[in-house]
Amino acid sequence: MDVKKYSLGTLIGSFPRAFFFSWLGASLGLVPPIVIADLDLSIINTQSAFFNGVLVIVLAILFATFLLYYVLAKYHERKKTEINK
Repeated sequence: MDVKKYSLGTLIGSFPRAFFFSWLGASLGLVPPIVIADLDLSIINTQSAFFNGVLVIVLAILFATFLLYYVLAKYHERKKTEINK
């Protein structure tokens, strides 16, 4: 495996993920140490709903990105085939 090819992409991708997960953790509003037994069920449900909302948004963005890539790849393939004829 060529480390040089993947090092820069990994380094660049690490910073947005670090900021995203830092923001996500801070937005939950829970201060460590967390004792689960001391939390009200309403707090747990609120935090779960927020996390699930963020998760759905992230998954929707990933799905849209994949769909856009697929459509653009098919378009590029057709255009390339037409040029070669």
